[in-house]
Amino acid sequence: MIVAKPVQWDPCWRVIPARYAEDLVFHKISDPEDYSIISDLEQLTNDRVRMDKGEIPSFPHGDLPKGVGADLIMAAFSNRTLSRFSDATYGVCYVAHDLGTAIEETRHKRAEFMSHTKQPAMELKMRVLKAELDSHLHDIRGMQKTLPEVYNKTSYGDSQAFGKQLHGEGSEGIVYDSVRHDKGQCAAIFRPATLRNCRRDKGLVYQWDGTKIDKVLELKDYGG
Repeated sequence: MIVAKPVQWDPCWRVIPARYAEDLVFHKISDPEDYSIISDLEQLTNDRVRMDKGEIPSFPHGDLPKGVGADLIMAAFSNRTLSRFSDATYGVCYVAHDLGTAIEETRHKRAEFMSHTKQPAMELKMRVLKAELDSHLHDIRGMQKTLPEVYNKTSYGDSQAFGKQLHGEGSEGIVYDSVRHDKGQCAAIFRPATLRNCRRDKGLVYQWDGTKIDKVLELKDYGG
């Protein structure tokens, strides 16, 4: 039987792509008189903005994260895409117990995307976030042999069904062993309120050589 256990990680870690602010991008691709129009068009597909407007389901006030960086936490929940424990009908915030595990998990994900889209060699700028996790999570650590389908490295069909069932039953999330980093631990968070005080930590550069991410470097001039 899989039970929920207390999990407190202070901090927990998350690595996300670092994107340029939209106004800087617009300066490069459009005339000044068109900035407001392009910005409005971009907001039509921004899930975080759509959640604020009530166009897609949001969370009760009591389920919202506390402290600084709430917008950084909520961005993960508004991004409803296919992942290990979601079929894209709800958002999940994935965090790791240590930075090394967070890097290896996202390094694999970014390399997979770059390979599938046949991207040329380039540098990928990433942002490191850290937060506080205080939750009761369904614990499947040490169950790779018991739940091999959930731990499948290449197919997420069974793990998505597993996650959806727990999510529907009101689970706060799942804590599990990383399949990308030996002895690493990860958590799939279903409830934003179990995370708080999300802060920017540093910037990283993933160096994609056209076939793999061969180096991970710290970004010295990172401005947050």
